[in-house]
Amino acid sequence: MRKIVILLFFTIIFPQEKTIELKDVMGGTFRYDRIGSYQWINNQDAYYFSDSDSLGKNFHRYDLARGDTTTVFSIKKDQLDRFSHSFSKDQTLLLLKTNNVSIWRHSSYGTYHVYNIANDTITPVSANPDSLRNVKISPDNQYVSYVRNDNNLYLFSLEDLEEVQLTTDGSETTLNGHFGWVYEEEFGSYDAYRWSPSGNYIVFWQEDQSQVEKYPLIDYASKYPVVKYIYYPKAGQTNPTVKLGIIDLNALPYTVEAPIEEEFVEELLVQEEVVEEMPATEEVVLELVGENCRRSCSRVIT
Repeated sequence: MRKIVILLFFTIIFPQEKTIELKDVMGGTFRYDRIGSYQWINNQDAYYFSDSDSLGKNFHRYDLARGDTTTVFSIKKDQLDRFSHSFSKDQTLLLLKTNNVSIWRHSSYGTYHVYNIANDTITPVSANPDSLRNVKISPDNQYVSYVRNDNNLYLFSLEDLEEVQLTTDGSETTLNGHFGWVYEEEFGSYDAYRWSPSGNYIVFWQEDQSQVEKYPLIDYASKYPVVKYIYYPKAGQTNPTVKLGIIDLNALPYTVEAPIEEEFVEELLVQEEVVEEMPATEEVVLELVGENCRRSCSRVIT
């Protein structure tokens, strides 16, 4: 009886903490302050971050040593609204993306523009900037590269505003510069090309799905279910084949390809930079794929 009285006494004097409810979790009670997306400034102890107001998106510079913030530039809503962005290598240009449309788990299409910070100008990426994927500004800021719906790689000049088609054999089963569902799902990568740091070369993967069986996916979200077929290699069945292409922008069209076995594709995907200069030689391919691929990938077709 004494134990019960003591327990009741402590319960009255020291009431229990408030029960955590779903609205606390979903409503932001436990949310911490964040700066959002940011970009370190080259060779400085500072970073860019952005926020939006009724006029547009503002980009600020935060100096870690001084602890102060200054507004560097702004993109007004009447120029472009509701976009995501990424900086060029030298941080003088911004690649702006609107109308994002998801494809699979990671990949997406979008409408792209390039913003010049110094001139406060926005340039659409080609005369038709819609439905582009894997879009990149070249390291020398001369071009924008991308993949269109025809599964071919393209190049857009920021100087003369002309578009050049780099590959011509893209089709439903031949993918240039991007991967199909299986490589995106298993390796987590959909981007299948890289610029050399000099901006003179592009190395890309070409995926051939022609020997892969199709698998039906049924979308029940619409009023009437829609069947979509994807190239899906089940266990023990034929996988897509992959080849590596090297494009010399000073000698178009490209003429160099090397066969790559699928076990080395994942290793290739982690290479964020390609060698500074990329002549069409066996050594280039070996440097890209590593010594483990010497026996399998040493033959370069010219």
